[in-house]
Amino acid sequence: MRLKSLLPGLAVVGLAMAHPHAMAATPAPAKPPAAAAKTAKPAPANSTPRPQRSEARDTRPLATRSSKKETAPKTEIVYPGGVTALRDLAYAALPGFRPLTLDLYEPKPARQDFPKPLLIFVHGGTWNSGDNRHSAALDDLPMTLAALAAHNYVVVSIDYRLSGEAHFPAPLQDVKSAIRWLRSHAQDYRIDTTRIAIWGEEAGGQLAALAGTSCGVAALEPPGSTDKQESDCVNAVIGWDAISDLTASAASRNHEAALPTPEGAYLGCEPADCAPGLVRNASPAAFVGPNSPPFLLQQVSNKTVPLAQSQTLYDALSQTHVPAELAGANSSDPDAVPNAVTKLLDFLAKTFPRKPGAATPPPPRGGALPY
Repeated sequence: MRLKSLLPGLAVVGLAMAHPHAMAATPAPAKPPAAAAKTAKPAPANSTPRPQRSEARDTRPLATRSSKKETAPKTEIVYPGGVTALRDLAYAALPGFRPLTLDLYEPKPARQDFPKPLLIFVHGGTWNSGDNRHSAALDDLPMTLAALAAHNYVVVSIDYRLSGEAHFPAPLQDVKSAIRWLRSHAQDYRIDTTRIAIWGEEAGGQLAALAGTSCGVAALEPPGSTDKQESDCVNAVIGWDAISDLTASAASRNHEAALPTPEGAYLGCEPADCAPGLVRNASPAAFVGPNSPPFLLQQVSNKTVPLAQSQTLYDALSQTHVPAELAGANSSDPDAVPNAVTKLLDFLAKTFPRKPGAATPPPPRGGALPY
């Protein structure tokens, strides 16, 4: 499957590389107010018009956005192709913290509906900023996630506690709690719990990769989870510019005068000064084993996280004979991000082949999806 034939308008929507400093240590951007539910008209045949935005975009620089997140009731939005987004579903309510929420994108139900693979997105932001509706690499994250859902996946984007709220392993435990919550609600959202993939970028890539390799590690279990009977294991991992070695990552910031480094704020100590074992527990490579799920590691922008970070994790996976692929990219290539999305779709199709008897959803009226 190629992105240009299946999602011809991703480039129209603006799958563009963000400025290289977009992931700097800045306050978390506020989510724009939830839009009213609406149904987009199908595109005319043989055309790819520019779609209406799925939300009112915040065009201010990341550094100038407010860190205060707006609270909104659960909102339902219909995207082109019949994809429905349920926003602000609370998956955890921890005493003393804000409610942790996720957005869920469901494909249009087929006449004979079957449980669908689940793709979970974990945002980046050096662990100290960002939210589940913004991405460094994708100009319109909600529209992209809806486009992926149109390929017959349930797609979820989660929030987690940032380093200004709680130190490691709290953000990872939030990710694991979200996985468990989704498993416990699999029947509600027609999720196939045997086909769960997690995808993260930059700091979110570290969390996604660690969630993928640390399944069953008692020290990283979510405390007081209401879904303890559910597993937090996943069946595939995609990392975009994933950080895997926090010591090397922090050392590369020596030119920055401000302390703590983002890694230090995340861990609660600078990696070189942390107690023995803490930095190791935050390394996805530390828990790689023969039962680790297959990985796709993609270098979407060499300007944000060096390729060496993905290489470190890839080497650990290869030495343990875990199926893994490392895909580099030229950050100056205008098609770097669309190509990365194409490769992601190919990886999912190969890892989660369509089950016998599962119905193929009919194409949307009017031809190709208009994004």
